[in-house]
Amino acid sequence: SGYLKVLSLLVATVIYYFIQNIISFSGTYAVPLDVTVREANVAVLSVSADEIKVTLKGPEADIRAFDPAALKIRLALSLAEGGSDRQWVDLRADHVEGAGKLRVVRIDPEAVEVEFDSEVERRLPLATPPLMGSPLQGEASVELTRKHVDVRGPKSKLQKLVDDRIMIPTDPIDVAGKTQGFTKAVKIRPPVDSGISSVQPEEVEAKVEILNIPGPEQSLVDIAPGDETNSLPAGLSPSVPTNRPAANASDLLPATGP
Repeated sequence: SGYLKVLSLLVATVIYYFIQNIISFSGTYAVPLDVTVREANVAVLSVSADEIKVTLKGPEADIRAFDPAALKIRLALSLAEGGSDRQWVDLRADHVEGAGKLRVVRIDPEAVEVEFDSEVERRLPLATPPLMGSPLQGEASVELTRKHVDVRGPKSKLQKLVDDRIMIPTDPIDVAGKTQGFTKAVKIRPPVDSGISSVQPEEVEAKVEILNIPGPEQSLVDIAPGDETNSLPAGLSPSVPTNRPAANASDLLPATGP
């Protein structure tokens, strides 16, 4: 009867998913959380968890071949009514990007608290780029073509950077084995906990100078063309000049004997 057919289909479905759960494999990954705000001039001040654990399930081959580097959780938020500066957000499977064929079966924590602040712009000083290695001979120094950059971020965090006189760092510059000065564009690297959301410009030009320190003087000897022995007659030293003229060229040659 129709009732038995429906019951059989229901039992088959339950058995299918039961078997799938038995033969499926799972993996748990730490996933970065990216939170943005739709409103202008509003910044994310803090999030109760910067990293979320996501458990994915699927066939063993898919789990083994999966690259977790593609995983990310994105939240695009709007301020709650009343302009509250705090908001609890539930994390759902559709917030997870990069899962591919795998299913999201667990998110930990299931919700995060997001705190907002006004977004402002500040001009902050740049730190002198660190130098890596040593020149071949001498000493290296570096100077940036500009001293400040404009950054945007939460008002309270940027104000703390100003109060603490924090200087914004850049990428290091490798001077190992260098003999001459050069210029190089270096990327600006705001501290990860600074709250800075953007920086202008994103890179600046650095001028590196190499102050060469001369090594010890070396005596040079002129060797006549065709002389492959690089030797001198007996009694002469390359470092001691002589003012005694030779009577003729044969006086400088060793005796051959009969």
